[in-house]
Amino acid sequence: MQSDNSERSQISPWVDWGLLFLIAALFLRIGWRRWTHVMIDFGRELYVPWRLAEGDVLFRDIAYFNGPLSPHLNSVVFRIFGTSYTSLILFNILLLAITVWLLYRLMTALGSRLSATVGGVLFLIIFALADLTRAGNYNFITPYSHEMTHGSLLGLVVLTALFAYVRRPSSWRLVLIGGLLGTVFLTKAEFFLAAVAAVSTVVLLEMWQGDRGNKGLLDRAKPLVLGFMLPPLIAWFLMLGSLSPGAALRGVLGPWPYLFLQELGELRFYRKGMGTDAPVEHLRRMAIWIGLYAAMLVPPFLAALRTSPRSSSRRWVAGAISLWAGLLFVVLAPRFNPTDLPRPLPVILLVALVIALARQLRRPRDGSADWRPTAGIAFNVYALLLLAKMAFYPRFHNYGFALAMPAAMFLVVLLLDGLPRWIDRRAGYGPAFRLSALVFLVLVAVVFSWPSVIVFREKSLPFGHGADMFKIQDRFVVMQRLLERLPEVIEPDETLIVIPEGVMLNYQLRLENPTPHINFMPPELIMFGEDAIVASLMENPPDVIVLVKRQTMEYGFETIGNGYGERLMSWVGAHYPIVETVEDPDLWGANFGMALILRGPVEETDAPPGL
Repeated sequence: MQSDNSERSQISPWVDWGLLFLIAALFLRIGWRRWTHVMIDFGRELYVPWRLAEGDVLFRDIAYFNGPLSPHLNSVVFRIFGTSYTSLILFNILLLAITVWLLYRLMTALGSRLSATVGGVLFLIIFALADLTRAGNYNFITPYSHEMTHGSLLGLVVLTALFAYVRRPSSWRLVLIGGLLGTVFLTKAEFFLAAVAAVSTVVLLEMWQGDRGNKGLLDRAKPLVLGFMLPPLIAWFLMLGSLSPGAALRGVLGPWPYLFLQELGELRFYRKGMGTDAPVEHLRRMAIWIGLYAAMLVPPFLAALRTSPRSSSRRWVAGAISLWAGLLFVVLAPRFNPTDLPRPLPVILLVALVIALARQLRRPRDGSADWRPTAGIAFNVYALLLLAKMAFYPRFHNYGFALAMPAAMFLVVLLLDGLPRWIDRRAGYGPAFRLSALVFLVLVAVVFSWPSVIVFREKSLPFGHGADMFKIQDRFVVMQRLLERLPEVIEPDETLIVIPEGVMLNYQLRLENPTPHINFMPPELIMFGEDAIVASLMENPPDVIVLVKRQTMEYGFETIGNGYGERLMSWVGAHYPIVETVEDPDLWGANFGMALILRGPVEETDAPPGL
């Protein structure tokens, strides 16, 4: 093992970075301006910072359900570099580069440069620059929610600072870690909870190893709490200039009040996302893939364990068992859904955590223990907690682009460093298993890269102009026709609302929504209240409303007005007559295939036909 490390260290780190740069450049080129869904989610990520840059106030002029950090940061980008899609994606590419650098540092500290490089490649191909769903938005360039990518980056910063603390404990590092936790608090709850769990684990292990009792715990809690309080307090004071103290506090809390809405958690979308819609089926698939992992990797593991590093046939053994892993993957992968490959991750991480904790708690309590096992446990806890939102249905696509990423990176370190080192310590030949694991991971990269290439090729229809242009699938041609038609039926100083969602049109045409509510999907109607939304429309009615045919079966409802949003659609139908229908004959009756342009308000009109 030592010889492998020394051979690797003779290769310049610039080779690692050169490979990562080439992979990033290739996938940026393939997916350039093709990462975005034209209707769902990302329009909000453009519209909100644009309105903030124009002077609107978050949580007053714009109803928002996440922390205040990301929209204000993006509004600063617009103020400095100009309001455009291009400005935001270039800034996000910069943040992506920082994320890759942090991952490389963390994985090098836990494993080796090999695992850091392989992890970086997988991160770029599967998580950062991918489109595994045909929906777009689940990537680090145009995320459906910037809180996911900002929270992910900040979580890695917390881990980096935590690793530094584990090496050299000090109070000022605890203050810094606390401040970083407070910053994560202003994004998404899941990243904050995972980061807090990682920090708490390190502090508790430190207490155990040092046998310092309650006083030692209090000595560490004080600087952590002090640091944590600073970012939320700063955010609260900054918002006091435009909001009441109560409203500013509500803004600082961001998503936390909505976490306990039972009606929200009962929506089909969230139950399916967590896997609680069919837990037995999800557990069955998890068990199948645990068996597949075992079939591919256990024989190479046992063979490497029984092979002496001095054996003349060790390289033949390495080649044979890596061939086993590769051929079995090629044979089995087409017979199963490859998107299920991440399903064993919670079990793998949980088993690894139990083993690591057992070993750590058996170490001498004299403060002489190596810092790396503690750091590895912290990373494990962080990755495992992020998987909690996908407990029965872990995946790389959808939310997994951010939530499953640390778990995948932990798996890379485990396969390329943790298990080979364990084999070496027992007089086996670790490099043999490492080669098999490397073949396995390369095939995973190939399997998950191809869907993105196919999807990006489908996106050839330009939407928008100039620095705001990106490319979409032909099935969204109605949105393009709306973009071309609306300037002819609405004046630049008039207002527009798109129902149930489609605020991308507001952003592209720079047309303001006169109400704080920009999406009218089931989660928004639950969080903000349908009565409050209708009251807001009555108080500030828009000049034009666009109704887009948008099925919402993922939430358990056919369309808005059919199972949800009945009062909203009743009000719209009573006050906004249809002036034009925009449709694509090739998509007659299909989702996103038709839209109605309505102008009003009037005293009373016939309700518009259902879409």
